[in-house]
Amino acid sequence: MDSDGNNTIGLTDDSAMDSNPQWSPDGERIMFTSNRTSDWDIYVLYLEKDSLVNLNLSPGDDLKLDWSPDGDWVVFQSDRNGNNDIYIAAAEGGNQQQLIESPFADITPQWSPTGEQIAFVSYRNGNAELYVMNSNGR
Repeated sequence: MDSDGNNTIGLTDDSAMDSNPQWSPDGERIMFTSNRTSDWDIYVLYLEKDSLVNLNLSPGDDLKLDWSPDGDWVVFQSDRNGNNDIYIAAAEGGNQQQLIESPFADITPQWSPTGEQIAFVSYRNGNAELYVMNSNGR
């Protein structure tokens, strides 16, 4: 893209809203959220192949995503069980695991630089506070 905003390259062209782009650590993929289905799902766009994969064909909204440092996993929040909780999934699709199940909203997860921990926000004491857990949920 030029400094005047010309010569941009469009990556998606859909009537739905595409949002929250995140480059993969290797720079070969872009993960984003979209409401292309009746809810918000996470998609991975493979830049070289020009192919698109939906990671979360689940009821509910899957949002606030982040890549693991090695690019093999994604962490995200989902309200698929009626409450926002933290999940991980393989970046290639599948192997979804719920890391937190609580009656409180647990949101905006972020991997640590080492990939060993995940920081997130929780309302478990009635106020938005920061927490950290191991990336395996234990």
